[in-house]
Amino acid sequence: MKIYHYLICIAAALLLGGCGTDSGIENQESPVALVIHSITTLGTPTPFGDVRVDVDGSAFGDSIDINLGSVILNQNPGTPGVTAPGELDDIILDRVRITWARIDGGVDLPPNREDFLTQRITPGGTLTLSGMEVLSAVHKFEFPLFYLRRDSLGFEPSTGFTSIQALGTIEFFGHTLAGKPVQARGQFRIEWNDWADAAAGT
Repeated sequence: MKIYHYLICIAAALLLGGCGTDSGIENQESPVALVIHSITTLGTPTPFGDVRVDVDGSAFGDSIDINLGSVILNQNPGTPGVTAPGELDDIILDRVRITWARIDGGVDLPPNREDFLTQRITPGGTLTLSGMEVLSAVHKFEFPLFYLRRDSLGFEPSTGFTSIQALGTIEFFGHTLAGKPVQARGQFRIEWNDWADAAAGT
């Protein structure tokens, strides 16, 4: 299965500038593997999150578009003892988890997030989740992101920067209808700043 791992790493490298996570295909118990084909963030190729949308002080949550797929691990179902994938090999996504790591030297982080899912992917199929929220607008009014707002400090005190840069890790967990566990992991970069403040020139 090394070829699949290599191809997935290439796709991840093009998207993220590197492949720092294991696809997990070699460790799958299932005859199908859950993989992340692509992650698109707001403002790609320079992803950003605005801590304050306009002068009224409102804020929006941050979202990504993500494309997942089911890879059939055995491509020779005609060989003895091997059956073609069937309905029992459909993948059911149970939950998704988002965690954060600072990449600007800072320490404080937005809260991690975990949500339940019920999506289904057939063997060899794909699924696109558009506008998946990774950070609620509520957290734009909490530290450390609130530091960046013009009506707060306007910078992050631990770094002195006017922005916060972080690496988000998104993990999907699920199972096939036959009960075999599957999971996939990917990463994306985001920079939070008071872009509304910068646009207003204040």
